[in-house]
Amino acid sequence: MREAKLKYKRQQIIYNFIHQRAGGALELLDKINNDISEIDPSKQIGLRTLQKQIKELKEKHGWPIIKDSGIFQFNEDFDYQELRKDEKNIINEAMLILERFDGKLGFEWLDEIDMDSFDINFVNNSIQYEESTSPMKYFIKFKNSIFNKNVLIVKRKILRENKEIQLSIEFHPHFLKKWNSKWYVFGLKKDLDKNEKGEKESYVIPIDIYINDVKETRETFIESKINYSKSFENDYFLDIIGVTNYLDRNPVEVMLKIHSKERFRIF
Repeated sequence: MREAKLKYKRQQIIYNFIHQRAGGALELLDKINNDISEIDPSKQIGLRTLQKQIKELKEKHGWPIIKDSGIFQFNEDFDYQELRKDEKNIINEAMLILERFDGKLGFEWLDEIDMDSFDINFVNNSIQYEESTSPMKYFIKFKNSIFNKNVLIVKRKILRENKEIQLSIEFHPHFLKKWNSKWYVFGLKKDLDKNEKGEKESYVIPIDIYINDVKETRETFIESKINYSKSFENDYFLDIIGVTNYLDRNPVEVMLKIHSKERFRIF
C-alpha cells in the first residue's frame, strides 16, 4: 500500500480513537500499528511520525485536538466527514479518464497520485466509454444509480406491432455502453403493469427520447449475474453486433449461396 493511502488510513483510525476518548499517545500508537499490521506489517510507524501527523491534523486541517489528563479528545463537537457517495463517484470517474494519459508527455504529475486510493476498477467495469462521448439527458441518473446501487422506476414507450405502448418498469441498472453514437443501459427489469410480465436479467434501455421519467426507489438492489465488462474469457458483446444479446437462444448458422459471379463481381 502506498504512503498516501496509509496516511489516510491512519487519519481514520486517529479520528475514531479520539472520538471515543480511548487513551493517549501510546495507546493510539498501538491501535494504529495493530490495524495497519493487518494490511502490511512492514508499514508500522513510531511515536515521532504519529506526533507529526497529529500536528498536521491540528494546524493544517483544523482538527480541535486537545489532551485532558493524558487522554486525547476534541474540545468541541467535531465531525470528520468523509467524501459523500456522489463526490467519490465523480473523483473515481475522473481518475479513470486520467489513467488513459499515464506515461504521456505533459502528464508526468500522474505518477504522484495514489491511484490505489480510488475505485476506478469498479467504474471501468460499469461503464464502457468511447472517444468523444456525449451523454444523454438521463445518463447521470443511470450512472449514479449503478455506483450507488439504487433501484429505479423507469417510464418509457416502445413500439410494438406499429403501436406505441407505455411501460413502467422496476429497473436495477448494472452497466452503461455507448454503441453507434448512442448510450444504452443494461440491467434487470421487473414489470409493473399489464403490458409485460415477468423478470428479465439482461434488459437494455436506450437512453434517448423514448424515456419519459426516471425515479429512485427504496427497493433492495439486485446485483447482476452477468459480466458485461470485457475479458478474454467472457466477453458479453463478443459474438453480437449491436447491444442485444439473446442469452436464451442458440447460435444460428447462415449460409449464403451466390449463383452469378458476373453479377456479384466475384473473380
